Amino acid sequence: MTERLKLIIDHLGLSVLAFAKSIDASQQMLFNYTKGRTPSLEVIQKILTVYPQFNVEWLVLGKGEMLRNEAISKQNDNNNTTIEQLLEQLTKKDKLINHILDELSEQRKENSKLMDMLIKEVGISNNV
Repeated sequence: MTERLKLIIDHLGLSVLAFAKSIDASQQMLFNYTKGRTPSLEVIQKILTVYPQFNVEWLVLGKGEMLRNEAISKQNDNNNTTIEQLLEQLTKKDKLINHILDELSEQRKENSKLMDMLIKEVGISNNV
């Protein structure tokens, strides 16, 4: 179970102290568990209550997958939603960029016309 606790902590990206705090355990107690002492049933229950995505059979017996199937499925759904949201944002920004580029093009044409008019006006007045 020692290795599995380490895997959970690594998977969560937490320090031992942060993980201990999250399950309301002392750092020393958790340090003992990561060094080979078997956690109590109460600690196992706290871990699974705070982090329900972990498979109880894997945690206790080392059998099966680390993450529960529903947790993996939910995580994939969340990832898909996030990707869809990002794509939608990119599409909106792309449309905005194209709109700005169109406006710039129109501004350049207008500036060119004004410059031509100015050159003609200055050219006429210099000839007079």
